[in-house]
Amino acid sequence: MSTFQLGPPLADQMVENAVAVCAEKKFNGDRQAALLALRQGRCDACRHVSDSLVGQVGEYLGQIDRTVKAVYEFEAEQSALRSQNGDDALANRKAGLNLIAWVDRKTPVLLTLGSTLESLLADSRRSLGCKDASPTCCTLTVQMVDDKDMLEQRGYGAIVKSAYFHSTQVWARPDAENEPSQVNKTGQGIASLLDPELTPEDILLDQALAIEKMTASERASREHHLRELKVALIRKLISDQLAYINIAKEWFTIADLADIHQRKIGYGKIGGKSAGMLLAARILNEVGDESLRACIRIPESYFIGSDGMYIFMAMNGLMHWNDQKYKPEEQIRSDYPLIRKQFQAGVFPPEMLAELRMVLEKIGPSPVIAYRKKTCVMWWRRSR
Repeated sequence: MSTFQLGPPLADQMVENAVAVCAEKKFNGDRQAALLALRQGRCDACRHVSDSLVGQVGEYLGQIDRTVKAVYEFEAEQSALRSQNGDDALANRKAGLNLIAWVDRKTPVLLTLGSTLESLLADSRRSLGCKDASPTCCTLTVQMVDDKDMLEQRGYGAIVKSAYFHSTQVWARPDAENEPSQVNKTGQGIASLLDPELTPEDILLDQALAIEKMTASERASREHHLRELKVALIRKLISDQLAYINIAKEWFTIADLADIHQRKIGYGKIGGKSAGMLLAARILNEVGDESLRACIRIPESYFIGSDGMYIFMAMNGLMHWNDQKYKPEEQIRSDYPLIRKQFQAGVFPPEMLAELRMVLEKIGPSPVIAYRKKTCVMWWRRSR
């Protein structure tokens, strides 16, 4: 890693450079006129500042770490943010600068660098004093994705090629393959023919169920492959934590995993609370006596995949709340009313909305408890 000095002076210099670009492009080089326009809340001037900052941050990340392959800026397509009654209020929400850095591997140092840069640049930009700036106007988010994220189009890797986002490559390493050219429309590449980790979940389930249906003699030579398929499914559907996988692979059946897959909405993993509940129930049902098993009942459950939450947050300009759990408790409590308001005002992608509607129609008028991953909002739909 390079030794670029990261601190307030660097962030201030980036903002100064951006103001100079704005002055050159909009005000014939008059820096004072540019500053006045920015303070007055002129979004046309601010756009030039934003474009310059995006380019500078992309170049900085590429220079400071050779593992960075490319940097993308994204914003939600306005058509995707219109509410059902045609209201464009969400589409017009200012959502700051959102970047995705494609790296060879996500290291703690690089993640910390991105987080520090977010904070410093937001503070420096806020000092320009725009009178109409919303809390999100000055935010910068830098998300990291690796080759696997891009190839599988999972997590933030799904956003780069999603139809709901306008994604622009703002920097690329000249000597690197900086387009995920191996990825097709289903998010699978050539490697998926050989690697269970890159194969779609439904295909893995079909292979595993086919092995389970074999006779004992036929199945004996394929037990190792069946175990490999089970581990791959657990990693895709539930958790990639090694400690969890080591236990889960001994208890979950392929039928259990098929049921989770059927009840999952969107892409990604089902989340830690669900993972713990399902595994605990499976173990207790296996080792408990009849009286204990009679006390265990998992309510009819459906799971929004983690990628669905990423897309929901990105579509609605909520990415800057991602690090909320790391803030002081006092600030978390202070921010909560605004977080709740913004999440409740958000819109889901159309296909996710259709799946949620189908779930509610299937459940009927029964009470529903929903845990929203980032904000832990609980709500009830009361019986009619």
